[in-house]
Amino acid sequence: MKSVFIGLVSVAASLCSLQSRAQLTAPANFNLPQNSSPANVSAAECFFDNDPGLGLGTSISITSGTAVSANSVSIRIDTLSTGIHRFYTRVKNTNGSWGMTNEANFFIEPGAKLIPANLTAANVTAVEYFIDNDPGLGQGISIPITSGSDVSANSIAIRVDTFTSGIHRFYTRVENADGSWSMTDEANFFIEPGAKLIPANATTSTITTAEYFVDNDPGLGQGIAIPITPGSNVSANGIAIRVDTFTTGVHRIYTRVKNTNSSWSTTKEANFFIIPKIGLPASAPIGDIVKLEYFFDTDPGFGNGQTLSITPTTNLNSYGFSANISSLQHDTTHTLYLRVDDGWSQTVSTTFNLFRPLPLQIISFTAQLQQDNSVALQWKTSINDNADFFTIQRTTDGISYSGINIKDVRSNSGDGNWYSFVDQNAPSGKVMYRIEQTDKSGQPSYSAIQAVIIPSSKSLFYLVNNPTSSILQVHRSNADVPGQFEILAVDGRLITRVPSSGDVLQRIDISNLPDGTYLLFYNSAEQQQSLKFVKN
Repeated sequence: MKSVFIGLVSVAASLCSLQSRAQLTAPANFNLPQNSSPANVSAAECFFDNDPGLGLGTSISITSGTAVSANSVSIRIDTLSTGIHRFYTRVKNTNGSWGMTNEANFFIEPGAKLIPANLTAANVTAVEYFIDNDPGLGQGISIPITSGSDVSANSIAIRVDTFTSGIHRFYTRVENADGSWSMTDEANFFIEPGAKLIPANATTSTITTAEYFVDNDPGLGQGIAIPITPGSNVSANGIAIRVDTFTTGVHRIYTRVKNTNSSWSTTKEANFFIIPKIGLPASAPIGDIVKLEYFFDTDPGFGNGQTLSITPTTNLNSYGFSANISSLQHDTTHTLYLRVDDGWSQTVSTTFNLFRPLPLQIISFTAQLQQDNSVALQWKTSINDNADFFTIQRTTDGISYSGINIKDVRSNSGDGNWYSFVDQNAPSGKVMYRIEQTDKSGQPSYSAIQAVIIPSSKSLFYLVNNPTSSILQVHRSNADVPGQFEILAVDGRLITRVPSSGDVLQRIDISNLPDGTYLLFYNSAEQQQSLKFVKN
């Protein structure tokens, strides 16, 4: 559960009224293709953005003839969102043949009708907020206030655990006693991916899973399992890790746990160092070795090093041990010494460089599908002192990654340690992304992996009747593929789920929904698509 508390500044009672009224009144001329047989045009229709199917658009009144024109078409467009839209027209002749579909672009720009300067101020009576998408005046989430000419709200508790990771916008506005709404104020906030913490007043859940990984995070649940006994407090006495495959130098081991609520803890970190192999001298004493000692740099005297008890043996070729390096200085050369206690062997040594480990610099990374099927990538780093450049990589099989762009550590937009890139050429299907960070010595490190499902260019469904007041008719192009529909509020809240029926034309009852704008989201095993619709 994550909550964001946002303090509101005082809002004065001088208001303005926001209205969005628009009418498309441009001439629209229709001509049959040159290679068509002459026949009277008998019908004309238009639609916005998404084709509802032949004969299912909005009818345009015409006089039948071989060439027709409509001087003006009055169409209500105040339900369309702000931004660029496409307007389509087509005609049908008396033979039942439809002509080609003509297209034109137009832009919906929000307007503001200001209250005259000499209008008497009225008390503020209502305050509302919404996130990311405007549901319409009066359709936001109410903020309790005391009516007056100047109002404030000290804090607003908002549940944000349903939001995707990344940047979101928080909007507020007020209404006065005359029914006029103020301009909408905006503030940004960021949802950072991470473990879901159990609220302080929640019942403690049983820990069921523990895992670890070394150096690079494979993703939640993808680490190496640590055997535990489930409980509210668990421990693992020791974790046996094969380290002979690691390169010489500093490495990081990470651990985390998951509870019965499927919430993961924060990830704990510890360092360890792999040194080159060393062997005992040929003149080492013969007999069972039961104890050895090691020390760094300066000999403290026989028996005064770090003592390690071992199972009696005459062969230490496969013996390994952990040495505490926390007190050693970084970025300098050190020597590790080792000898066994059996009348004390000769002391053997190896020299190594203890370089300062790279910090875990990429602390967040998100990949989000955009409406045009591009993918917006954004990541944040904690420090860039030793970083050189980033490589954006993607894969469709989870094995072979290819670099699609390179960013210098100084190529961000001035927002501190935030970086972004838009993949305009992502293939359809499941695509996985990661960020490779290369340091100044040429060593790479990697972010967590983010997966995005990109629909094919072919539309999975379109809405036959939008807006509607009761039954939403959905035409599916892949009706034989099992999936489900979800109806979401514009702020991302799930309202209901409806299984796909398997019919080409599926009817979804929305009569119980309040009037407003919603999102219809379709999800199958490999494809996703969403469209807005209006309940009126």
